Amino acid sequence: QNFVIGKGSGTSQSAIRLIAPKSEDATNEGILIQNPTRSIDINGLYSEGNGKEGIKNLATSSTISITGGELNGSSGTYSHINLAAGCIFDIEGVSFTGDAKNDIELSGGGNFYGRIGPCRHGSSNVGSKIDYSGAGSSSIVEVFDTSASEHFFVYGSTKNYGTFTPVAKGSSTAGAGTYTTQVGEYTRLQNRVHFSINLVVTAHTGTGNLRIDLNDIPWTPSATAGRVYACTVHAENLTFTGQLCATMSPADKTVYLRQMSTGAASTEVAIDATFTLNISGSYPV
Repeated sequence: QNFVIGKGSGTSQSAIRLIAPKSEDATNEGILIQNPTRSIDINGLYSEGNGKEGIKNLATSSTISITGGELNGSSGTYSHINLAAGCIFDIEGVSFTGDAKNDIELSGGGNFYGRIGPCRHGSSNVGSKIDYSGAGSSSIVEVFDTSASEHFFVYGSTKNYGTFTPVAKGSSTAGAGTYTTQVGEYTRLQNRVHFSINLVVTAHTGTGNLRIDLNDIPWTPSATAGRVYACTVHAENLTFTGQLCATMSPADKTVYLRQMSTGAASTEVAIDATFTLNISGSYPV
């Protein structure tokens, strides 16, 4: 390696600052961070030709700032920057080029806490600009991404907005249908998830009551007993009596289609073979 920080077993090193370091190691990491628990400030790194990561952090309790610089030497097997879980970090103003696995990788399956500010991503990385799939379930990372000008939080290994695939099911026999439209979108704001669903279904084979499984939405509603989360719903070609409504229950990623009439308890709506549903709602996690 060109630079090794915290080599050996010691964990009490003082703060370290590297100003405009240059790495042209053809075999190893440009900067390898092993053990220190103090702050590490890397400013203006230029790294090319290295066979592994430009910066690899193995120090799980370190605080790392990476500002400016250019990393263009990683091969497709390694990421430009690879951070170990447990560290607190701030990355901003870095230019990534070359055939890297990812530009920035949060690896190891533990929790990360940090910020990724505007950087310049190249077009030749074979993986992701930012790979946060290895971030643990309690991670919170704020991202101001670059070429796409995105701003999002990472909760664990999931963005705070995205899509999911809702599935219509029968309560007796789940069945299956043909979907002309099958779209779910979500946004998480702090501890609350907001979602919308658009379904156009034909030839459904389910029997019993109609239920919508939120399926792969990342978060389950709070398990606090006694809560009922009401949703808004619009339907076409669905048979029901009274007023149509929809609800969710604690610890259950299912929307229940129900029918109401004055002075009586609501009941579930039977599934039809053909129907259109537009549903929106929110729930705490």
